[in-house]
Amino acid sequence: MSRKRVLFLVSSLQFGGAEIQTVNLLNRLRCDDLEIHLAHFLGGGPLQARLDPGAIAGLHDLGKRGRFDLRFLWRLAGLLTRLQPHAVVAVALYPAFLANVLRLACRLRFRMAVILHAAMACNAFEHRVNRLLYRWVADVAERTIYVCRKQMDYWAEVYGVHLRNASCIYNGVDHTFFAPRRSGEPVSPLRAELGIGPEASVICICAALRPEKRHQDLIDAFAILQRDLPNARLLILGDGPERGSVEQRIAARGLTDRVRILGFHQDVRPYLEIADLCVLSSATEAFSMAILEAMSMGKAIVGPRVGGVTEQVIDGVNGLTYPPGDVAELAAAMQSILQEGRAAAMGVCSRARVEELFTLDRMVESYDALLAAL
Repeated sequence: MSRKRVLFLVSSLQFGGAEIQTVNLLNRLRCDDLEIHLAHFLGGGPLQARLDPGAIAGLHDLGKRGRFDLRFLWRLAGLLTRLQPHAVVAVALYPAFLANVLRLACRLRFRMAVILHAAMACNAFEHRVNRLLYRWVADVAERTIYVCRKQMDYWAEVYGVHLRNASCIYNGVDHTFFAPRRSGEPVSPLRAELGIGPEASVICICAALRPEKRHQDLIDAFAILQRDLPNARLLILGDGPERGSVEQRIAARGLTDRVRILGFHQDVRPYLEIADLCVLSSATEAFSMAILEAMSMGKAIVGPRVGGVTEQVIDGVNGLTYPPGDVAELAAAMQSILQEGRAAAMGVCSRARVEELFTLDRMVESYDALLAAL
């Protein structure tokens, strides 16, 4: 019996939550009756080295050059026509939109699934695009996969998307890779290397330095926290266009000796290991991989009440949530966990929650079943 051909479409193989999850998924899928292909739009990227060559039958670089590259669309149309896939799995709405337009234009017969990793729209332009273009994509796809319940409800309530073909599959984390230090294992020397004393409380954020991540809120909240916890230290992992303004805010608050921007790191585990508390200060999120990785490492979490964060963090159990943009509440949440000595116990609950609900194996099993049905 010939295998059914499935084409995954992703914008790039650069580091990003959706892209990492796609590579992790493809490396773990073991559907013997499926022939898996992966196409990416924007040329090679560092995630290509993580892709198991034995996991896919073909890797296709479509070489998109610029926003209005019509030759790229021609190459995508040619690939779809040549492969004649039984199904296309589009990672995010933009690839799904293009695939569906070409499905109609070229009279192709594949079934389509779209995985919505995107956070809720945070400006008027994104709302218009979602309403005018992407709502149609979500409705006509044979299967639409949301990464959390709040995201699914949002698209139904705000844009009127039908949920008859919808599924919720939570993002999963490799809990054997992101694992707490075991008893008896040597303590990391990283604290000492960073000049952080053993008495200091360490707060860590792993997020690209982009406007929607609102690092300035965290800097302001950390300045408030310093009044009662002067030994606290803040580590910022990530890089991006907001780095200059974040550095300026740190200097303006007089925190240059207590806050460090450490840049982008492919492996964040050493920094999560030495953290007492992990924080996210975003204005919008879908289902944060940064939170999942920190939870898997056994860390207490403080995060905003946006998107699926409230499905990851249970207030008073494995962390605390706060109204997005409320600097005083963010400071109070961090202070409550650190001053009351709740971080360790909450971290244990974080790890247990990952093992129960958010493992990579659990996610892959759900996609196995979905692909078989598609």
